[in-house]
Amino acid sequence: MVIFFGVFFLVFGLLNYYIYLRASQSIPNNHSQKILFAVIFVFVSTSYLTGKGFQKLGYTTPADSLIWIGSYWFAFMALFIVSIILLDLLRLFNHIFHISPLWIIQNYLLTKKIAACVVIVFSLGLIIYGSFNANNIKLKKLQINISKHAGEMTHPLIPSQEGNKNLNELRIAYASDLHLGAIGSRERLTQIVNLINSINPDIVLLGGDITDERPEPVIAYNMGEEFKKIKSKYGIFAITGNHEYIGHAESSIAYLQKCGVRYLRDEAITIDKCFHLVGREDLSARMFAGIIRKPLDKLLQGLDNSKPVILMDHQPVGLADARNHNIDLQLSGHTHHGQLFPINLFTSMIYDIDWGYKLISGTHYYVSCGCGIWGPPVRIGSTPEVVEILVKFRD
Repeated sequence: MVIFFGVFFLVFGLLNYYIYLRASQSIPNNHSQKILFAVIFVFVSTSYLTGKGFQKLGYTTPADSLIWIGSYWFAFMALFIVSIILLDLLRLFNHIFHISPLWIIQNYLLTKKIAACVVIVFSLGLIIYGSFNANNIKLKKLQINISKHAGEMTHPLIPSQEGNKNLNELRIAYASDLHLGAIGSRERLTQIVNLINSINPDIVLLGGDITDERPEPVIAYNMGEEFKKIKSKYGIFAITGNHEYIGHAESSIAYLQKCGVRYLRDEAITIDKCFHLVGREDLSARMFAGIIRKPLDKLLQGLDNSKPVILMDHQPVGLADARNHNIDLQLSGHTHHGQLFPINLFTSMIYDIDWGYKLISGTHYYVSCGCGIWGPPVRIGSTPEVVEILVKFRD
């Protein structure tokens, strides 16, 4: 964990220093202006980390304000880095081929100011769009067929004189990466709950990162009350994600379980004698909490493999593990599909599936881009989603 945070702070500091150096070049050599710019830059670039410190101490209101400022800075920071790299490449190209007009060389300080203004205006426009897009949670629909018989329902939806009925289809409401906290507000959770209830689901599955690190704001605003409004035949089941462990997983889980969310932590259960549901601990549990999750074969021991098996695993890594153990459907999240362009280009290279549906050798996979936001309350290149999955079983 020390290495993780050490690397994070090092990279974060170097990127901000790079932005500061390049941005300060567009400011006139005026002592007072340079100092004012430096003070504002340091305040904005460190506000997220300062807010997290206040949050840990229980000062919710100042923490929320600082986290909001710092979260938007993450978005500006990403866009500034991309813009500066492109400008530097252009400068290198010009240095080699000398293509710039003479007026640029003669008015270099003015050129820097114009370039800075263009980058700021362009970034601001993208962030305004991304802010609206981040709040536009969509309902995505997916239908899959699993070639296994589900068992007989103990409590059939439609009573029959013949007694129990086979479960022919299952309507899942799947939501991942809610990131509830200072940015993931109760109002946003209300929107998510309303979307889930509009599906009229048989079961609700939450794919990890339900809380965004520290549980204090979730508890302070009593967000768990919203989960009590969810209507589902079989209930609400969740798994841990990396952000639960970056914060304080045990406190978050204990609070949400009191609100009707059942966590599966390296656990396999059978729902209504019809199908199996398996929930894995997140991979990061080892790094942040010293918890080594169980191998998948251990979790599946004793299960009737003739019945459908649904697996929840937060991070979509080692996908072959599910195929090798005859899992019928794996649900993951974590990637946010990059959340901010062009990060999605990197997530698509890192993960075999960084967003969407895929059928591989009889195993169905769905990786959600999430219905929440981490860091900046901005999405550029991906739209938040709640997924309705209609699973049809063999008659």
